[in-house]
Amino acid sequence: MPDTMTIPGEAVAPARRSATAGLVRPLGAPANPGVRLAEIAHEAKLNLRGDLSDAGFGPAVAGTLGFDLPARPGIATGDGVAALWLGPTEWLVVGGVDREADLASRLQGALAGRHAAVTNVTDNWTVIALAGPKALDVLAKGCPLDLHPRIFPA
Repeated sequence: MPDTMTIPGEAVAPARRSATAGLVRPLGAPANPGVRLAEIAHEAKLNLRGDLSDAGFGPAVAGTLGFDLPARPGIATGDGVAALWLGPTEWLVVGGVDREADLASRLQGALAGRHAAVTNVTDNWTVIALAGPKALDVLAKGCPLDLHPRIFPA
């Protein structure tokens, strides 16, 4: 099925689809599921690039997001938005379904004239929620980290 359609004389935006559209069929719910998976479609994701040594970059972002960017590996959160440190000059800003246009516009406005970049990567990635008593076991199968609570506390 095509993602776009053409009508002579009219510009039509591509239809927005979930990353798992057509790939996953609903399953009957077992009486006691050990794990549940669900896609959180269209969760806003922005790649933010900039330099915290630029005296105005950090304050401009903090004024927009309501919190300081992490300066080392970690995460900062506030008001339904999070910034994940990806490197010394790169963060992934996530937060809210269908909020990417608003977040990108606000960040771009705050960073205008600075050596910085805001790129919408929402449709490049999807978010899968994993829940249930066996969720940690499932996650551990696909993750090289030791997720035992004594090593990786919640």
